[in-house]
Amino acid sequence: MRHLYILFLGIFFTNCSSVPKEYLVDNTTCHYNDPIFNITQGELILNSKVQKQLLNRKKDLIIVQNKNYINRFYKNKNGGVTNKQTNKRLGIGKWIRYKKNGAILWSEFVYLNGAKRISKETQYNEQGKITKVIDYEKGYNICWAEAIEIVKNSQKRHSKIRSHQF
Repeated sequence: MRHLYILFLGIFFTNCSSVPKEYLVDNTTCHYNDPIFNITQGELILNSKVQKQLLNRKKDLIIVQNKNYINRFYKNKNGGVTNKQTNKRLGIGKWIRYKKNGAILWSEFVYLNGAKRISKETQYNEQGKITKVIDYEKGYNICWAEAIEIVKNSQKRHSKIRSHQF
């Protein structure tokens, strides 16, 4: 398993132009059209009802929790709030950090199996305008989902080879 993890990291962190074509899949695999990858207008400012509910809580506040999705809010030590939304089916998290006044500070997307940042991290000013974007996939020929698919296909091949050896 450790070797597969190393293989995954090697593929993810290097230029993948030499990856065999049979491993690659089309762009719909990247799931960028999934709502988890969008920051909505309503997410630019922390909902005042959520902010008030968090004031009197010692634990996180779960807004939605079902078999496919969870949306929870945490108070930060500095008075700000973090919203962690999880698409359980994809294993993707959308994390949004808010300042103490409720203005969005930053957002990022995380592949939860290994806590690896994917797609883009976006930083905002007080007015909710984008000030900086960090593209974690810039320079790669494949997206996070394609890298995972490559590892899964490789793992299947290696397990078949091992089963035939014994």
